[in-house]
Amino acid sequence: TLEDAFAHSSNVGVSKIVYKAFGEKPKRFSDALYNMGLGKSLGIEIPGEGKPFIKKADDPNWSKLSLPYMAIGYELKITPLQTLAFYNAIANNGVMMKPRFVKEIQEAGTIIKQFEPQVLVKEVCSKKTASKARKMMEAVTERGTAKGAFNGAPYKVAGKTGTAQIATAKKYNKENYSASFVGYFPAENPKYSLIVVVSNPSKGKIYGGAVAAPVFRAIADQIYATELGVQNAPSPYDTEFVIRKDSTSFGALSIMGWLPDVLQVNRLLGANTDNLQFDHKFGICLRTQDTLSTKILPIHKNILPDLKGMPAKDAVYLLESMGIKVILDGKGKVSSQSLPAGTRVKLGTTITLTLSCS
Repeated sequence: TLEDAFAHSSNVGVSKIVYKAFGEKPKRFSDALYNMGLGKSLGIEIPGEGKPFIKKADDPNWSKLSLPYMAIGYELKITPLQTLAFYNAIANNGVMMKPRFVKEIQEAGTIIKQFEPQVLVKEVCSKKTASKARKMMEAVTERGTAKGAFNGAPYKVAGKTGTAQIATAKKYNKENYSASFVGYFPAENPKYSLIVVVSNPSKGKIYGGAVAAPVFRAIADQIYATELGVQNAPSPYDTEFVIRKDSTSFGALSIMGWLPDVLQVNRLLGANTDNLQFDHKFGICLRTQDTLSTKILPIHKNILPDLKGMPAKDAVYLLESMGIKVILDGKGKVSSQSLPAGTRVKLGTTITLTLSCS
């Protein structure tokens, strides 16, 4: 399928699909790329933007190989920023926006000039097509060429790996490569997008999934750690309590930590957690004989939460996202903390967490 070919970066598969669709009418293919805005500069205010080149079907240099080559990224030129702007459009339901580096200019607290968002292309594709494209991009990170880079990530990424030979002296060779990964996260509710391009990677690795995707992951992890609750940004600190009756019989159990992980544990234990999905929040999951309940851990800026009972890795993740330095003593879950819950802390504060396996 197209999704399989896309997810696993099958050059043969993608080329065959594109050739089958446009082989008799290659002009439709090249015109479509221009209609999507890929053949135009973004017009950013910073000097030096490269001019894109998309070969047209009526180009004197067009050959029978042009269509299958262009299907996999050859015989054209697009800058990383232009590529990112296109992927942003897919995340944005088909609307391509001009990259904006400055929102406003102020002097002594007074706004002198504002720069409003600018639409470059109202519809690079239909919303339905954009939705299908997003699913294919999610397949790349879930079961495709970037699966290894995003295993265990607490957020979902949608993107595409790229591995290309670099033309030197007007010829391609098997010594010079460009490895890339472009995408956005969280996939369900995009907040950030990023493109990573590594030219001539060394140490025997040349593929985008092995070279560029891990760099994307490292940057995304840092962003995610410093903006806790990125998917639920409007109200990340609300305390909520939801109770669900469950037909599964189980004994009393209390688990504290990162709720997506906690709920997954309960699912593996046979509990129905359909109505208890609190993505990207810390909390406590309580189980009694016939009731499953979830309580959100209230987290406030510069206020130390009660970490007792939380697994060490979750506690460290939470505290470091608040800018707090952590010293661990022991193994297991937090049994006590050197600074009590409710303490007002500042950036760089150090706390010792005593751990216990009991």
